[in-house]
Amino acid sequence: MPVLSGQIRRQDGATVSCMDSTCHLAGGNGGRFTLSATDANADMQVVKTLADFGNPHSSPVLMKPVEEVTHGGGRVLSGRGDSCYLAIFNWFSNQVDPALGDASPSCGQCTPVANTFTGCGF
Repeated sequence: MPVLSGQIRRQDGATVSCMDSTCHLAGGNGGRFTLSATDANADMQVVKTLADFGNPHSSPVLMKPVEEVTHGGGRVLSGRGDSCYLAIFNWFSNQVDPALGDASPSCGQCTPVANTFTGCGF
C-alpha cells in the first residue's frame, strides 16, 4: 500500500499517486481498480483481485502502469526494474497462490519495499 498511496514521478515528469481523486480513489476514473484510502484491508483485497500469484508479471496491477496505451493514467512505472514495480512484484511473489494452496517460494534477492518518495517511477 505504500507504493499505491505514495507519490510516483511519471515519465512526463508529473508527480502522481494511484490514490489521486481522478485515478483509483473511489469516484475516480480507475474502473474496477478502486481504492478507498481509509480501509487498508479492503484496498488490499482489491489489489489481490488484480494479481496473478502464479505469474506475478502477468498481474494487471503490474502490467497497466508500465504500458502507455491501455493505462488511462499513462506510463507511470519505468518497467520491470522500477523499484515500485519490484515492491509490488515481491509482495505478490511471497503471497499464497490460491490455486496451489501453499506459499510461493521466497524470491531470495527481493528488493526492500520501495520508498515511494525516491527512486519510484522515472
